[in-house]
Amino acid sequence: MGETRVDLLHLLEDLRDAYPGSIEETILTEIIANALDSGARQITFECDPSSSTLTTVDNGSGMRRRELARYHDIAASSKTRGQGIGFAGVGIKLGLLVCEEVVTETRRGKSHVATSWRLASRHRAPWKWVSPPGLVPERGTAMTAANCTNTMTTAGACPNDAFSNPNARIFIVPTAGGTPIDLTNINGSGPLENSWPRFA
Repeated sequence: MGETRVDLLHLLEDLRDAYPGSIEETILTEIIANALDSGARQITFECDPSSSTLTTVDNGSGMRRRELARYHDIAASSKTRGQGIGFAGVGIKLGLLVCEEVVTETRRGKSHVATSWRLASRHRAPWKWVSPPGLVPERGTAMTAANCTNTMTTAGACPNDAFSNPNARIFIVPTAGGTPIDLTNINGSGPLENSWPRFA
């Protein structure tokens, strides 16, 4: 008896090609959309061009251990169709195409867990439980895309209609330290392309 095999790399590439913008814009837009769906009031981005690493932290509802385990499955989501603006965690799944490793930390109630995930071959994307790096202080989710092999940038304006929570705040943390930049114009009319994280 045989079994169905999935070319995971090809599937992720097809998902990437289904979006009109660049893969970098898609990833960041989906990360923000999913954070807002979880009730986040603050989303922080931190870029480290020297190590090609992007870290995002939100203060949304977070996930429990079982939910984080399911988050690694393709086409699996606890969302109800037609509700929310994120698309079942597609953003971070596409991150597997451009990064060597994705570390996700999440905290909800007493549950505080983290995983490390990578695309090992065309057919395998193994993940494992790891110690939480401590990026989420109370509740929410943090994601670190490490050793990005592609230009992790958001070229062009971020689509304003992707954001439905006017109270949410998005911050960019300068790599050299200092005061985070508050991107308050997430529902406004101005483009954000000059403020978004870029890797040279």
